[in-house]
Amino acid sequence: MERTQQRTIALAEEMAKCLPSAGWKRCLALARERHDPTRPVSVNIVGSYGMTHEDYIRNLFAAKIRHEFTPYDAYLRNGFPKEEARKLVAPLVAQKLREWSI
Repeated sequence: MERTQQRTIALAEEMAKCLPSAGWKRCLALARERHDPTRPVSVNIVGSYGMTHEDYIRNLFAAKIRHEFTPYDAYLRNGFPKEEARKLVAPLVAQKLREWSI
């Protein structure tokens, strides 16, 4: 297996540990979308953000949830400012994160 694949799988494994009910396929797909394969997972996760692995992963999933499971994009299309749209969908995002957590 090439190094890029190994790094992507490592990130997906970390995601699955943090949010096991999200499912392996969803974790792997998100890792493929978001992971910069030129950087080691630890750099990607902590990097300049100063985040823990879990915080980074939750932020990745929060963005995914916002776009796939809430009316966030519709709010943006209808002229809501980004921060207001995020506030409106925050309870839905938090609920889905709780569903996918341990």
